[in-house]
Amino acid sequence: MIVKCSYCGKEIEKTNSQIKTSKSKNFFCNNSCAASFNNSKRTRTEESKNNISNIKCPVLVMHGEKDGVVSKSIGEWTYSNLVCEDKEIMIYPNLYHEIFNEFNKDKVIKDLLEWLEGRVRKL
Repeated sequence: MIVKCSYCGKEIEKTNSQIKTSKSKNFFCNNSCAASFNNSKRTRTEESKNNISNIKCPVLVMHGEKDGVVSKSIGEWTYSNLVCEDKEIMIYPNLYHEIFNEFNKDKVIKDLLEWLEGRVRKL
């Protein structure tokens, strides 16, 4: 099966077994791409941690409990460290990283729309 390198986008071939057993669903065409991907992810995480106290607007954190790309603990950390008064976290059991593209996407979209409508009504 053909998949794309999670860093550079180059097409690479993986077996169905490799795809099914991959926890993160990230695939790389070489070690350089894997290292670059992990380094850029680490840099983005540090930037987020350094700037989270600057967020003052309402925030909804939505996370798949089984996400293998971004740990659920990162979503929980984000929620816990937000200083804004209007914040909410929604963890979806049995969903992974792409919660808007998974089997329960209708509920996820409904939850998001209801959350947004609740904020619009306050304006």
